[in-house]
Amino acid sequence: MTKHIKNLCLIFLSLLIVASSTFFSLNVYAAQIADEPVSTQSRSWNFTGYSLSGTASVDMANIAQAQNNKTQGQLGYTEAWCANFVSDCAKIAGQEKAIPFNGLVSSLYSAVLNAGGYTVSYAEQGDLVFYKNPNTGGLMHVGIMLNNTTAISGNYWLYNYSQVCTHKYTSYYDEYGTKCQAIFVRPNYQSNTPAVNGTWLTVNGSTFIAGSTVTFNLGANNANGYTIGIDKDGTRIITQGVGTNPSFVLNEPGNYSAYVTAGNSVSYQDSARVYFRVFRPENLGTDFYALILNKNAWKPIGSTDDNNVTLQSEQGISNQLWKFERQSDSTYEIKNTKTGYNLDVYCCLSANGTNIQVCGDNNSTAQHWYISSENGGYVFIPKCTINSVMDLTGGSTTDGSNIQLYEYNGTAAQIFAIYGQDDVQLKSAVLSVIPGNSKTNTTFNWTKTYGESYYSLKIWNGKELVGEPYYIDSNIPQNTLAKEIQLQPGYYEAYVDAVNYFNCKKSNTVSFTVKPTVKTYIDKTKTSITLEWEQVLNAKLYKVNIYNKDTDELVLSKENIETADCSFALPNGSYYIVVSSDNGILSDKLDMSVNMNYAKATVGDINYDGYITMEDVELLMYNITRGNKMNKQIADVNNDGKINTLDAHYLLACIGGKIDDSNIGREILLNTLLGDVNSDSVINVNDVTELQMYISQSKDFSDEQKMLADYNQDGVIDINDATDIQRLIANMN
Repeated sequence: MTKHIKNLCLIFLSLLIVASSTFFSLNVYAAQIADEPVSTQSRSWNFTGYSLSGTASVDMANIAQAQNNKTQGQLGYTEAWCANFVSDCAKIAGQEKAIPFNGLVSSLYSAVLNAGGYTVSYAEQGDLVFYKNPNTGGLMHVGIMLNNTTAISGNYWLYNYSQVCTHKYTSYYDEYGTKCQAIFVRPNYQSNTPAVNGTWLTVNGSTFIAGSTVTFNLGANNANGYTIGIDKDGTRIITQGVGTNPSFVLNEPGNYSAYVTAGNSVSYQDSARVYFRVFRPENLGTDFYALILNKNAWKPIGSTDDNNVTLQSEQGISNQLWKFERQSDSTYEIKNTKTGYNLDVYCCLSANGTNIQVCGDNNSTAQHWYISSENGGYVFIPKCTINSVMDLTGGSTTDGSNIQLYEYNGTAAQIFAIYGQDDVQLKSAVLSVIPGNSKTNTTFNWTKTYGESYYSLKIWNGKELVGEPYYIDSNIPQNTLAKEIQLQPGYYEAYVDAVNYFNCKKSNTVSFTVKPTVKTYIDKTKTSITLEWEQVLNAKLYKVNIYNKDTDELVLSKENIETADCSFALPNGSYYIVVSSDNGILSDKLDMSVNMNYAKATVGDINYDGYITMEDVELLMYNITRGNKMNKQIADVNNDGKINTLDAHYLLACIGGKIDDSNIGREILLNTLLGDVNSDSVINVNDVTELQMYISQSKDFSDEQKMLADYNQDGVIDINDATDIQRLIANMN
């Protein structure tokens, strides 16, 4: 057993000696090759499998790494080649200025330092590592640092092959097994990256709703990084590194601009700015009524008869009043209160100048409007094209200027006010009535309300809403505030509706009575009085009460009269009459004076002396030729309706017995009352005055006046007649 252990130990010792000899021979060979003068040889065409990033330090490491484990023969080098390997990597990376091509390690070291390189204490990727022999002080090998601990180098002997190999930067020894000192050199790498150019930025719209996602697209030539800057109302709110398709949720309304900076290791470039705006739809409530006024003109917009929309002077009528109905998508349907039609973008078009009209509700995006606060007012944004807004054509403030669609520019032509105060709401009018009669219309007046399309007047004969209306006029134009109607006597109740498409506001109810007009007719031949009055609507029976005017005592009453007239006799005196119907309608008091003192005369007695003689013929002819006025009942003896010479000849023939006419000489009642000395059909103070002038002989009377002045018929005209007439006048009043 002991013998076997001794044999094993001898074998292990022999192997250890052989391995040590091999190790030392490898390093000795490497050192000897590195120190020998060699010719420069480039084999870069045999390098494969690499890609270039444009960053020199990265490219140096990547090129070398791609050749790992390739042998001297595979790469084509024929002499010691560690410096050539580094030089070829630099050549491929485009860094020949920073690492001048050299096949000798010591010369390469000097060349790199002369090119601006410098030694460093800690290695980074792309640094060169030179190995210094601690015994001789000479540089014997060179490699490239892959990172701060690992190097890669050519002409590295492993398993008896000279090859490219990665190794710890500390694992290089001379031929005697002494560890070589690593010296790190950082070359003055030159950038091969071209300058950034062609930087661009776009945004996926020009108008966005607050809270929505805004997406950008961007790019540039030769850039390897991007930073976006976003400003709101001139203030920076975002500076952020981004990719080529960044998105942001923007919650605050305002005017935005953005640009992108594209860069690489050698340069950067800004794009042109893009501009857009973000608005927040206002929630103004729903189901309210308001005017829409252009703030600059301070005039409302309104619909026209052909369903267009224009700027108009305020008239307070329904085509200028709008109903706002908020929708679930934060838009509004805006309805005209005259027609009920919606504010509408023609055919859902988006071009500048597209007409804005009113159109029947079709629930399209052309009729859904966002409302956004702007410059102390509001802009109206159609959902179908949110980059455009409602606009006053040309900014004109003239009546009739058209309302159109136009891209947002924030001018006064696009800023509107929404005025929905109490004074522009449809309200109930206040109705008043002035009753008429048979000669005058009943007048209806009402106060102006706001936002009406028309008025509707409804009249009931009796209580309102009981049965069908007696009268309806449902087409009274807007802004018309009065109506005159001829109504039959009766009791009425009436009101007026102020109406637009959405509302009907009823006024107060006014009750009133149209009273019948009563007329009197006196038949002096029958000494009777006839009353006539207008029929009262829905009345069947009437009652007539006659009162003494002085005492209010009921003098006469007639009931259950089926017709609108009656006759009766009354003594001379002053009275008033009231006619009532069985449905409660009373006439006004009608004053009536009864005076049956009609003058009597004889046909043909022209001088009123009680006889028909030649004097009457002569007086008749005299008055005719001079145009003097005569009583027709007396002077028209031939009864042809005229007073002329034929009457004189006719009267003469009768007196001469040539004509027998029973009418001549017949006593008649004149149409003139005793006491009416001026024959004006009224007995008043004027008659008394003229009579007194006659009595005082300051005035002459005609024969007819003398007959009328003898009021008491005593054959004498004196102060007694004047007194009696005055008493009559007093009783009549």
